[in-house]
Order: sequence, then C-alpha cells, then structure tokens
Amino acid sequence: MEDTNRKNAFVGNVEAVRITAQSVPGLTLFENIVDADLQGKLLDLIESLLDKGRNGQLSDGRKLKTYSGIPPNFAPRNQSREMLQFGVYTHSNRVEPWASITPIPPLIQHLIDRLTSCGVFPPHQQPDTCTINVYQRENWLPPHLDNPAFDHPFATVSLVSEQEVYFGRDMTHTVTMGDDEAAEGDELAQSLGRASLNPAHLRRAELLQERYAAISARLQRFEQHAGSADAREAKEGEPGTEDEVRNILSVREVALRRRYTSMKERLAVLEGRAAGQGVSILVPEGGAGPSFFGVEARVKMPVGSALRLDGPAAAEYKHAVPPPTSRRISITLRHLSTDGNGSRLREAMSKKQQNKENRRLRKVGIKEEKKRLEAEKKLARRTQKAAAEQQGSAKSLPLPAAILPQEGGGRGAASPADGGEAGSEGTSTPLLEREHVQRVYDAIAPQWHGTRHSAWPRVTAFIETLLPGSVIGDLGCGNGKNLPACNAIGVGLGSDVSLPLVEIAANQSRDGCEVAVADVVDLPYRTGAFDAALCIAVLHHISTPARRLRAISECMRVVRVGGEVLFYAWAYEQEGKAGEARSGHKFASQDVLVPFHLRLQSKAAADDEGVATQAGEGGHEVLDEEKRAVVFQRYCHVYREGELEAFFMQLQSWVTIVEVYWDTGNWAIRARKIA
Repeated sequence: MEDTNRKNAFVGNVEAVRITAQSVPGLTLFENIVDADLQGKLLDLIESLLDKGRNGQLSDGRKLKTYSGIPPNFAPRNQSREMLQFGVYTHSNRVEPWASITPIPPLIQHLIDRLTSCGVFPPHQQPDTCTINVYQRENWLPPHLDNPAFDHPFATVSLVSEQEVYFGRDMTHTVTMGDDEAAEGDELAQSLGRASLNPAHLRRAELLQERYAAISARLQRFEQHAGSADAREAKEGEPGTEDEVRNILSVREVALRRRYTSMKERLAVLEGRAAGQGVSILVPEGGAGPSFFGVEARVKMPVGSALRLDGPAAAEYKHAVPPPTSRRISITLRHLSTDGNGSRLREAMSKKQQNKENRRLRKVGIKEEKKRLEAEKKLARRTQKAAAEQQGSAKSLPLPAAILPQEGGGRGAASPADGGEAGSEGTSTPLLEREHVQRVYDAIAPQWHGTRHSAWPRVTAFIETLLPGSVIGDLGCGNGKNLPACNAIGVGLGSDVSLPLVEIAANQSRDGCEVAVADVVDLPYRTGAFDAALCIAVLHHISTPARRLRAISECMRVVRVGGEVLFYAWAYEQEGKAGEARSGHKFASQDVLVPFHLRLQSKAAADDEGVATQAGEGGHEVLDEEKRAVVFQRYCHVYREGELEAFFMQLQSWVTIVEVYWDTGNWAIRARKIA
C-alpha cells in the first residue's frame, strides 16, 4: 500500500508535462517533470550528501566511492564537476562494478518512478544507477559518448538553473587557459573526418580560434598595463616619460588591434561556412575556456526538465556540457545492460560477492601449491646439475622440455583504453626465470659489470636521434651502461629485476642515476611517462609467449603517443651477412641454457660451502675446479627471423614497427606508439 501511495504522489500531474522532439534523432525534451516542491526536496538531499562527502562522512567506515570531487589534474581548466553516485560507480566514463558505493536513495527512486510514469523510461527498464553532477559556474564536460555498458535510453534531469547541452557527431573541442595561452585539444588529434564539416575547415577554425583567444588576452593585458603605466608615470611626474610610454604602447596596441580585427573577420567567415553545412563553432567569451567545433544542435534544458537520449542521439552523437551561466545540478539516470558489456559487468558485480569464498579456497590450496612448486624446483635443480656436468663448458645446451613453464593464462597485452594498468595475472615470475635469470644475475652482478661498460653503437645512435631534454626509460637497464648516453641527451631512468645490478647502476653514476627494481612485465611507471625507451637484451630472458607479449606491451605503454622504444633480443641466426659482426654463439635450439663462469675469490672457496657462500643460496650452479669457477646456467630464448615482429602485429591498433634489423647476433626492432 505504501509503495502505491508513493507512486501516485508523483504520477498525478502527468498532464503538465510537455514533450518536444529535438532535431537530433532520438533526442526528446520533457519539460515540467520536476515541480518546485520535488526540486526543493532533491536539493536538500543533495546538499546534505555533498557536505558529508566533502568531509569524508559518506564512507561509513568502508571504502565507498559515493562522492567524488573534481580530479586535481582537471581543476586548472575547470573540466569535470563534483559527483554523487549510486548503484554503479563510473570513473572517466568507465564502469567499475567492483567499487563500493551506496544504493539509490528512496527520494531518487521517487524521481525514477515519476520519469517512468511520464514515458521517459519503459517500465521494464527502470534505471538502476544514478549520477548527480554539481556544476559550478565555470565547470564543463568535453564531447563524449556514453559508456555502451548502459542501455538506451538514458536521461538527465536539470535542476537549479537553465543550461544548454551541445550535440554533434564529430564534435571536438579545445581549451584556452587565459594568460598562459595554453591550448589543449586531445580530441582534435583523433580524426576530424567522418563528417558533415570538412576537416580542413575544422582545423583552420581551430587554429584561428587559438590565435583569436591569444590576441584577445594580450590586448586585455596591454590595456591594463597601459593604464597602470600611465597612472604610475603621471604620479611620479618625470618629464617625457609618460609620452614615451604612451607612444610605445600605442604602437603595440594598434598592431594588436589590427591582428585582432583580422582574426575576428576570418573567424566569422569560417563560422559562416560551418553554418552553411549545419554545424557551429562556439567560442568562449573573454578568450579563455573551452571552444566547441562541429556543434550540430544546442538544446536548452529548463529547470525541472528531463532530456532523454535514445537511438542515434545516444549511440552516434557526442554530447558536451559547456560552462553554465550559474550553478547547476543535473541527475543522470541509466540502466546497466543485461547483455554485452553490461552483462559482463553484472557478472563482475556478482563475483564480488564470491570474493570471500574464493579467498578461503585459495588459502586451503596454498599449502599444496607450495609443495608442488618445491618439488618442481628440486627436479629442475637435479636436471640442470646433471646437464651441466655432462656438457662441461659448452657454449650453450638445449633446455630440457620438462622444466619449461606451461602456457597457462596471463593477462597478455595491455591497451591504452584501460591505461595499461597491470593486473595480477600473468605477472608472477615462473620458477625458470627466478632460478636461471634473476638469481643468476644477482650472483654474478659484480663480475658481469666488469665486462659491460658502454652502450652498443646503434643503441647510442638511437639515443642521439632524440630531442634534447627527452625523458628516456632504460627498461632492463642492468648495470646502467646505457644511462650515461641517455643523460647526455636528457634524463634517463632505469629499472631492472636484479637488485645488485640496480645498486651498481646507482653507484657508478657521477650524476646519480634514477634507478629502481622492477620487472619489465609489470612496470611501475604511469602510462606515457617517457618520451622514448630502451629494452636491450631483456626479451630473450622471458620464458613464455604470453609474458613476452606482456613485456613488449608494458614497454610501449609507458612511452607517450609518438614515442619510440628500441628492443634488442638474441637472434637464433648468428651468422651475419658479409661484413656484419658476429657474436660467436651457435645455438642448438631456441630455448637454451648459456653458462656463465663466476670466478672463485679464493682457494678456500673451492669447497661446497665456499661455492654456496659466493653464489648465494644453494641452487643449480656447479663447481668447475679446472677453471676455478662456479658455473651458472642462464636461460635464454633466441628468436628466429620474423618471430619478434609477430608479437608487435598483435598490438598493431596502437603500435607500429618503424625499423627491423640484425646487429651483432641480435634482432632489433624500433617501434612507435601511435595511439
């Protein structure tokens, strides 16, 4: 009975609603949806929740994400807004069902009932997620399409003040930031081309708008400067100074005003051309703020109205929110889809409820897993010791198939769409790499350092092509031999999986290299951190195809769009062409163990205890008494011609190969990030 009364309270005034179809297919405006009484109740609720959110009182002792402030990186240009979210959490238009937020409040559910009764939503598809957006006077949102995980239609309700929403299939934007004259146009770099407006017109309009805004800002500064200079010189009363200042400023002002007028006229011509093709170029007042290009429709939302987006309006037309003329609040209501992306997200939400049980099961099986790994490790050591004793000091020996890690999962290649953030799957190091790569280099680091002290010529040549001041990542830097060349051009940052090698790299630099311990398959750097990067002699130490692809993807992730990474890895083909240098190796198979002889430091070290002390914790290594050395076996996978390129082909949507060449027994690839 209570539920029926609640619905009737919001259904009784359906006749007052005015429905207007807009010029964009699938776009409908419903006026008078929210009356003054309901708006007052909604605003009381929203203000109360905002106060609690700003003071951290919505968490209720849990890690809830119900309230979100404006991200610090967006604040300088006033992009984004404060948000309250209920039902399902979204961040930067990405749905994150694993995040904890509160359910939809009863008063918002009343509003949903009202919208459903007025035909905004079908009864079988009532919204289950709500986002409350609080825009201050200069806040705005760039052109975007809604996340496809939500069903169509969806709707937004406007409160507090009237506001426009822009629509355009190929709408783009730039931002001019006042005195800094800094233009930001991330979307303009992404295809201007399907469209109703010629891309050349849009590009010219963009350039003119940037100049227009810059000239306007300069004029304002010169006028202010002229006024202050006149006042100051008049007060000081120095003869001749005031006239000189006026003459100088007037010359500059005349030139600037001429350029300003010219730009306005040229921009007006472009706006006329754009209008003839059914789109608009909207310029901010005062020369600072966002400018929108390719606007095909402008919809004014009166206070208390709801705008429904369905069909092409939701799926094809981008929408943007320009800076409001006064504070404005909108309530966006959507329904998470039951198929496609939405279905997968719903499954993720249900899986969240199973996390406790999954953790319990993992704890139960952890002891058995430890036993299995220990047995595998013992078998590997016995196999390697026997093989090493039989082969003696051979250049390399085939890796026994029994100890190759099995291909079983792994996250694979990250993509720019999700920022390339590392997951837990596919990043744990297999036993083969821990024993025959990381542990070996930890033990032999000082002697290894003594034989590797300068960058290879073609690696140096690549570094020297970079712009001065470039930030360069040396991913798998070893003892840091490439970092001096990087620092000569710009700033080099190194990382390696071996702590002793990283310590050597840090200590050998006079300038103090920035180095860190990190695995190349799970790099700690943010996406786009470097202008360029190196990955030299790393990929041949990675034991599975999934981890090799993951490593390449991680290296490409951490460079900016347009940045390049140089990869080197051992080649199976060791016979160089005429005149090319050779490495001196000859491999019996692609997966091999390559011995390294660690010299004994004293005669007393020739017993078993001395070997263990010098090498570290006991493992696969054996003593070669004749050479007075401890023999370690390094794992390597050597690449056949074309094998490395195949990995890059899997990333071709955002990575392209610039150059492939053979150099001293290595295959080298120079790759560029294109998206």
